[in-house]
Amino acid sequence: MAAIRTSKQYNVRWLRTAYPDRKLYDYFLDEKIICSGSTMGEQVAMEAYLRAFATEFDLTQCLVKGCDQGLHNYLYYASKLKGVKGISKVVLHEQGKGNVNNLAGLRDKSLADWGIFK
Repeated sequence: MAAIRTSKQYNVRWLRTAYPDRKLYDYFLDEKIICSGSTMGEQVAMEAYLRAFATEFDLTQCLVKGCDQGLHNYLYYASKLKGVKGISKVVLHEQGKGNVNNLAGLRDKSLADWGIFK
């Protein structure tokens, strides 16, 4: 997973929409946003992750554009993936440090400034 920082208000909207009766957005407000499209792993781990993700969707029925990000971040930051059969560990890479990077998270400076291109 690759972590990025983006607009807090925009990202918190996903959590408020998915979990309106909980104060989750207060807890996650200062956390880096993890892109749900940058998730990879062995088949058994991905199947376990997708089951957890589908369970959250079934509970929330969140249909707002981008709600997948909210559910994805909730699973990570609420430690819902720890101890799940098939997932031995979850590794979060800082932006620009892992095998997969989210280019949307690089919009605040050039690729050269990020050290990606020299």
